[in-house]
Amino acid sequence: MGEESPTLDERTVRREPPRDGRKATAAGTIADKYEILSPLGSGGMGVVQLAWDRVLRRKVVLKRMHYELASTPGYRERFMNEARAVAGLKHPNIVVVHDLDFDEQGAFMVLEHVEGEDLASLLQRRGRLPWKEATALIRPLAEGLYHAHRQGVWHRDVKPGNVLLGTDGTVKLVDFGIARTRHQHTFGVSGMGTPAYMAPEQFQEGELVDHRADVFALGKLWHQLIAGGKLSPPGQPPRLEDLTTLAPAGLNAILARMTAADPGARYYSLGEVLLAIEVLLEDRDRTVPRIEVQPRPRSTYRRPILLAGLLALGLAFWVLDRRPPASFEERFAVDPGKPAIEQTVVEAEARVQPSPLGAESTSPASPPITSLQPEPRRKELQALLDAGKVARAAALLEEFARRGTLEDDLAALRRRVLEEVNYRKDHMPVVPAGCFSMGRQDGRYDEQPVHPVCLEGFRLDRTEVEVGAYRRCVQAGACAPPVAYSEFCNDRRPGGETHPVNCVSWRHAVEFCRWRFASLSSEAQWEFAARGRGTRLYPWGEDPPDCTRSHFSSERGPGCGASGTAAACSREPDRAAFCDLAGNLAEWVLDWYNDGYYAHSAERNPLNEEQSTERVVRGGSWYSRPEELAATARSARVPAEASDVIGFRCASPLED
Repeated sequence: MGEESPTLDERTVRREPPRDGRKATAAGTIADKYEILSPLGSGGMGVVQLAWDRVLRRKVVLKRMHYELASTPGYRERFMNEARAVAGLKHPNIVVVHDLDFDEQGAFMVLEHVEGEDLASLLQRRGRLPWKEATALIRPLAEGLYHAHRQGVWHRDVKPGNVLLGTDGTVKLVDFGIARTRHQHTFGVSGMGTPAYMAPEQFQEGELVDHRADVFALGKLWHQLIAGGKLSPPGQPPRLEDLTTLAPAGLNAILARMTAADPGARYYSLGEVLLAIEVLLEDRDRTVPRIEVQPRPRSTYRRPILLAGLLALGLAFWVLDRRPPASFEERFAVDPGKPAIEQTVVEAEARVQPSPLGAESTSPASPPITSLQPEPRRKELQALLDAGKVARAAALLEEFARRGTLEDDLAALRRRVLEEVNYRKDHMPVVPAGCFSMGRQDGRYDEQPVHPVCLEGFRLDRTEVEVGAYRRCVQAGACAPPVAYSEFCNDRRPGGETHPVNCVSWRHAVEFCRWRFASLSSEAQWEFAARGRGTRLYPWGEDPPDCTRSHFSSERGPGCGASGTAAACSREPDRAAFCDLAGNLAEWVLDWYNDGYYAHSAERNPLNEEQSTERVVRGGSWYSRPEELAATARSARVPAEASDVIGFRCASPLED
């Protein structure tokens, strides 16, 4: 079908609003701009029309309520909310809202047009799809929904009729007519949807309904694409045995978790589903046959509309953009010792290029080697130190020594670099590259949503930086002394040499790590070190804190921290041999704090560099309550604050 401009009838003029709103489907011009080409569908709530935008010379889809409903405040507000919500969801797998306009009949949405058919038509034509073709359709839908969820929007009506397939291979999710945002608490029964795809909680009055209803619906749709035939009863998981001979066991395991009756047993995040899909495809041929899509006949196609909810008008239409590559390009390998439906994130090894956090803009570069002449190898030395690559810097300094070009100041630098190399081997355990689910489903609002994160490997100090180590930096002139404002500031306390340093600002911490050719860890690195690839609540596991594992408040909980810190690493190390990740001192990390950051955090090596008024603090302290020791708990302080409950530890990149 070409995009040539239709011949405009010169007698076509803007019409007065009809008294009977159902006449809105008739041919005409809307808002002096949109030439109606044909109706696409209508129902009890509204109409959808194919139109020609005479200004931008392109086909569009117009969606509006019936005239009677348009004058009803409740319906009108919901319609406007849908337009606003979808307009903010800029993603190649979600239909684009071009505009929200008004005429005598009220508001109407202008949406992009997709040349092709909907998934319901494809299913009717083919019955069922090979599992790889089905997965090729589900993956972009999961990506689009995941993006919507991260923006706080749930769809709540995922079904074949709301999936558009472009003739160019694009897959688009449409019709957010009964969508809700995280700020609009929705409960069962009141929500509505298409019963065959609704999650059990949507049928239960008073049950909280959130984005996990979309996870359920997408799983049921995936099953339908492969199995074909009749769907399981509304609110019930699909019959997984139907796929025994049609799909690999790993796919069945994913579907079992997506469609669990209990929302708490499902994948919390569609990002986890995307990770699982990558694992499913890893050892198989990733090539997927192109799905043949039939464009709608220009004059005869009329898609029937299934209304679900107050404003589900049923759109059938559009698209030009192609789906981008999958979000995760790395290789993901499942631990064979764990069942695929275990309630932990899929463990993975990420193949990523080094971009050391030690060189992030939030962490100043290492001190310049002022005596070096602008000779290329010496510039290389500075670059290595700036990037925290001390082993390679040590090798280069050794080369200078062999050549007899090691000046006095470089000899001193060489001693420091070698000292750091040895320190890292003995006191900075390696955290291998991997992926995990960051955040906590039942945690505070700023710990949500749970989202997948993949990190490069790194090293992290086994212990919080001790007073003795910090004093050496002060004596070297590279660090400012702690602000001894309290009796609990360890720098002035008798016997404080082996205690972690506190009463230091974020800048103090950055300067110390810089002196060591390192940086503070990112928030994601810190949580990964504390939790590993599982979902444990504390660094040691799920058991509540006690004084054998953590040094925390005896005034605000059953702890032992009434009089300040304990010596560094005086409690049992955690599973990865780190000490005091929960308790003793809370810890500065690199990131700026934003309570909604998790909704748009990057998936690879995230670091929040969007400036705010506070930096993130992690880990709980000697003054913390037990719940504040959770590995997911976040707090924040003004960077200039030097507190007797905050310290830090340093991180460094792995070297090639």
